[in-house]
Amino acid sequence: QFGPSSQCEGRLRAARTERLVREGRLELSPSAECREIAMRIAVLSVAGEALAEVEAEGCWTLRELEVASPALAVGRGGRRYLHGEAIVSPATSLEEAGLADGSHLTLVRLSQVLVASASSDGTAKVWDSESGECLLTVGGGVQDMFSVAFSPDGCMLATASKDGTVSLWTARLGELLRTLQCASPVKSVAFSPSGHMLIGVSGNDAFLWQVASGELLRTLAVGDTGVDAAAFSPNGSWFAAAHDLEGSLWSTVSWECVHVLRRPECRGTGMCAVAFSPDSAQLVVSCFGLVRLWDVSSGALVRQLHVEGYVWSVAFSPDGMRLLLARSNGTALMISTDSWETLQTLTCAAFPRHDDVVSVSFSPDGSRVAAAARYSASVWDVQGCEARFLRMLEGHTEDVNEVVFCP
Repeated sequence: QFGPSSQCEGRLRAARTERLVREGRLELSPSAECREIAMRIAVLSVAGEALAEVEAEGCWTLRELEVASPALAVGRGGRRYLHGEAIVSPATSLEEAGLADGSHLTLVRLSQVLVASASSDGTAKVWDSESGECLLTVGGGVQDMFSVAFSPDGCMLATASKDGTVSLWTARLGELLRTLQCASPVKSVAFSPSGHMLIGVSGNDAFLWQVASGELLRTLAVGDTGVDAAAFSPNGSWFAAAHDLEGSLWSTVSWECVHVLRRPECRGTGMCAVAFSPDSAQLVVSCFGLVRLWDVSSGALVRQLHVEGYVWSVAFSPDGMRLLLARSNGTALMISTDSWETLQTLTCAAFPRHDDVVSVSFSPDGSRVAAAARYSASVWDVQGCEARFLRMLEGHTEDVNEVVFCP
């Protein structure tokens, strides 16, 4: 058995509340950190069956809701909560999601938690994270696959390859829908939150395509010595790129660079990864052994962390309370986003001979983590501050370069 202590969960919740107050995104009553019981929320199944009625506070997120009613979290499949037709983000408070006293949520249980991997063996694979079964393999060429991404609705896969191609596939059957061409290797690919646009980084540029037609919408000159990674903010307002100047933030309205994220001591040291917080307010950029947190609206540096080894990949938990770092010393670090203290070091036989851990990803509900290392990916169960190795995803014959969960 494993799991978070009540002390650990309480510390994370208290820290999150403190951060929201500090940033002016949450107002507290004079007598308590959260207002007294402010609303009664009914949780229904898709069929309309009453699953729970929870007395909740407006500042709670879905995690606090499930702590108050543990039966909602039973089952290993993924979960989504709908308020009307809108998906409620795990990082959003109930009030921010528009709930009030008497509101109801619809709980949608997903039968499988899928994870995709891209490998230097020229293939991408889709796995059932519960059983470890490989459900689909696409590609099969001789060129490395560097990146893979699910569309927001989970219906498509995009893969990026060394041969300069970005391919779109059906996620269920693996049918090739179209191939998009760049002049040099494509290192990273990402869907916009709406699913209507796809961005890939190649050479010094970022290429933006319309998903439905494959039309190239625009080319952004992002870096001078190569672009390593790219990401859309969850709210769709921003695009971030990691490159020689550390990082840059672009408006998705004007497609102009709004902030160059660089400190005076940085002199083209090369970049690895970027990740937005779930509320789109902050951005993490890794620079070898240096991890920096930036405020998105102002472009100001919030804090930084020096870690041993290179940091190849970063991922926020869906509630924004944890950050996962993939390191070159054969480990992954789970840290608190409030204190930046290490909560756990993930290490096991899944990362043999101190091979680089090059990619990490949280499942949409935060209950699982996937990590990629030499020839294989691994899946971990996560509860609060603790993770436990679950299984390997074996089948690739060369290095695994990226792992991502299906939304």
